[in-house]
Formats: sequence, structure tokens, C-alpha cells
Amino acid sequence: MLTWIARIVRRAADAGMVVACLLLVAAVSHVLIEIIARDIFRTSTHMLDEMVGYAVCGITFFSLAYCVRHGAMVRVNMITQHAGARLGRYVEIGTSVASLFTTCLVTYYSALSVIRNIRRGATSETIAAVPLWIPEGFMLIGLVLLALELIVYIVELALGRADVIRDSVGE
Repeated sequence: MLTWIARIVRRAADAGMVVACLLLVAAVSHVLIEIIARDIFRTSTHMLDEMVGYAVCGITFFSLAYCVRHGAMVRVNMITQHAGARLGRYVEIGTSVASLFTTCLVTYYSALSVIRNIRRGATSETIAAVPLWIPEGFMLIGLVLLALELIVYIVELALGRADVIRDSVGE
């Protein structure tokens, strides 16, 4: 059962990374279009800053779960690197639970904000008038994926099915 759930969560994290990559391509494309429009046609889309900002938000949050799974998050491994396997596992479980708690807290308030913006019909105060629940939804989805990945990681650590994520640089 755990293997099946972990596989689904990991596929969702992979899908999140694909979305993050697509948002990066879209942001770079928009910058290139803006450069061409300004230099050749002497015009502008008038929404480059806003759209690239939303893309950066999406890239950041959609990639979080994938980065946790692959050990690509910024980590301080002073204790887990030098501790024995048992102590390192306990420390990792503790820090992962703290990360999960923090993630769930931020997810809760993010969900409240998304719901509030949907109900109010709030839009950005720019020419694009983007509904604010869309960029906030990017953040919310990414946080949910991160929470799910952390849950799977904690359970796997507790059951001894996962090793403590070590520093991935140079490995």
C-alpha cells in the first residue's frame, strides 16, 4: 500500500516539476517576445513583470516536492553526516516533521487566501487583470505536493524503507 501511495506522490511531484519547466520556458519566451516587441516594433505587452513574477512563483512551488525527493533542497547536514544511522534517522524524522508542520500551516493559510480571492473575484490591478487565485493556486498546489512528499518521506524513514537524504552534491 505504501509503495503504491509513494509512487502516486512521486509521479505528482514529477508532474509538478514538468509544470515548473514549462513555466520557465513560458517566462523566457515572454522575455524574448518583449525584447523583440520593444526593439523592432516599438511596443510592449505591458505585463512582462507580472507574468514573469507569477511564473517564478509557480517554478518555485511546483518544484519543491521534486527537490525534496532528490535531496536538492538547501540542507544543513552537520548532525546527520556525523551521527550514527539510528541518531541520524531520528534527527531526520524530527526535522522532517517540523518541515511538514510548517508546510501544512502555510498551506492552510494559502488555501484560505485562494478561497477568499475566488469568492471576491479579486484580480491584479494591472492591464492583465489576472484573477489572483491563479498565482496563489500555483503556490497552494506546490505546497500540497510538498506536504505529501514529506509525509511519504517521514513514513518511509520511520519504517526503515528510506535512507536519510545525504548531501547530494558530489554524489
